[in-house]
Amino acid sequence: MRTRAVAPLTTSCSFGPLPIILPILRRLRLRETIDALVPVTGRAAVTHGQVIEALVLNRLIAPRALHGVEDWSKFFAIEDALGIEPSDLNDDRLTRALDAVFPVLDKVQGTLAWRAMEDFSIDPSWIHWDMTSFVFEGDYADEEQDAQAPRVGLGKSKDRDAGLRRKQMQVGYALASDAKVPFWHRAFSGNAAEVSEVSGVMQSLLEVVRRNKFTLIGDSKLISQANLEAAFGHGICFVAPESRNRFSEWEFFQHRSEQGWEPWVVPQRTSREEPEPNTAPKTASKTRRASRTKRSSTIYLGFETQEWKQFNDELQRLRRLYIVSSEERRATRKNRKRQLRRFWEGVVKAQKNLGKYSYTTPTQVRGHIERLIGKTDLQDVIQYRVSGRQQDHRQREIATDLEISFDREAYKRKRQTDGVYTLLTNLPLEHSGQTILLRYKRQFLSERRFADLKGPLRLRPLFLKKNRRLTALVSVISFALMVYCLLEYSIAKSLKETGSSIPRLHSKRPTTTPTARMMMDAFEFCIVTKETDGDHVHFKLPLFNELQALIVQHLGIEDPWSFLD
Repeated sequence: MRTRAVAPLTTSCSFGPLPIILPILRRLRLRETIDALVPVTGRAAVTHGQVIEALVLNRLIAPRALHGVEDWSKFFAIEDALGIEPSDLNDDRLTRALDAVFPVLDKVQGTLAWRAMEDFSIDPSWIHWDMTSFVFEGDYADEEQDAQAPRVGLGKSKDRDAGLRRKQMQVGYALASDAKVPFWHRAFSGNAAEVSEVSGVMQSLLEVVRRNKFTLIGDSKLISQANLEAAFGHGICFVAPESRNRFSEWEFFQHRSEQGWEPWVVPQRTSREEPEPNTAPKTASKTRRASRTKRSSTIYLGFETQEWKQFNDELQRLRRLYIVSSEERRATRKNRKRQLRRFWEGVVKAQKNLGKYSYTTPTQVRGHIERLIGKTDLQDVIQYRVSGRQQDHRQREIATDLEISFDREAYKRKRQTDGVYTLLTNLPLEHSGQTILLRYKRQFLSERRFADLKGPLRLRPLFLKKNRRLTALVSVISFALMVYCLLEYSIAKSLKETGSSIPRLHSKRPTTTPTARMMMDAFEFCIVTKETDGDHVHFKLPLFNELQALIVQHLGIEDPWSFLD
């Protein structure tokens, strides 16, 4: 009897950006680290490390809620890439993995941070620290939350509804300044005060970085007596602005007469992708536009004072940098001009209606003027006097006159402090004021990474009730953010060393700072043909186009398909 040969089954698999993402994860050894800390029983189909790795890939490629990861893995070639069947990525298995890794999150992220610094040559000498928040809807009663994990609680939101009290959690990131990579993070309860958490962060960073010589750069929440004592106690240098209520006009004017202003040059902030140089001759309109841009560029002037204060029973040197920013000065004066316009409009309205309506009595008029002055920053500049006459038939005193006086000298002194702020640091004297300012002005990098966290990686929405799982999922997303930033750092470093560039995805214009999103989009339609003949599986690998080949080359990936072996 003759048997008919069965043709191999041919299917198409979408691998997307896996050829550039998985090599980064393999270098970090995320799966191996979790499996070593949280082993599973021999009957388990997949390990916790495999599940967390799949979650990281999902956040990087196509973020889904936990209940949607299984459907995503069916479309994507996760079974061939990681050896995980889609049914093993159901939401129940995912939440069990989050529960399992929660107790070892500090060890996992500490290990990943050290490997990132060692394997990718990340220098943690200058570290930016900042916190962000993400809000929740729902009950999240305190008695239903785990006391061992950060809690969802009422706190002042830092997002678009900043200042409002919302149910939230907070997360802080330590970012290596030169590499622009957030290598370490920590979650906090929604009602935690940022200023009270900094000393604990310093201690943890000492353990993670494994060195006692680094500089921590932060916002005004870093400055407090307890935090400064912790910094001096641990031998950590710091740079942070002082809050405005600590600013002393008397001290400023006293030292300004003794010290001379120095011009400090700070390069203007640029976008992630540098524009292509325009060699075309400038037209008249372009020349005018360029001149306007030049005039509006920011100029920094500064001077420095020093003082010795006692911390931990020892005298320590504190350096205070007084800095004036032309951009901030323009913004402050523009805002004050608007405040004054509204103030005088309110005064004119009150004068027209004295003795009538809600401006009948002097008390009512005084309350109105106080509210107007409270909406400005000129409480020490504006004085007023309200006069009244004899009582009316209702036995009330009637307002008859309103006088407004303006202290010109006080207003002049106020204008001289416009755009002025102070930076406090304990860095050695070999670091000039301009160097310190340059380092502090890179604090915007933290905000940029928060945009990546809540944009491409979609930190929200998080459809989980238990705060243990929420904390673990935030860590998973933070691991994805680290991989995301390592992609950008690796290729930017290679392009800088070779003095080359790569074309943009949908344009021939070159760039030396491609984003991770652009690189992953370049591999969006990376399709592999899979032939299955019984137990034998063969993959027909696609040829990379020019852009994909350049990305792989500059990322230093020798075998982008090694995960299929």
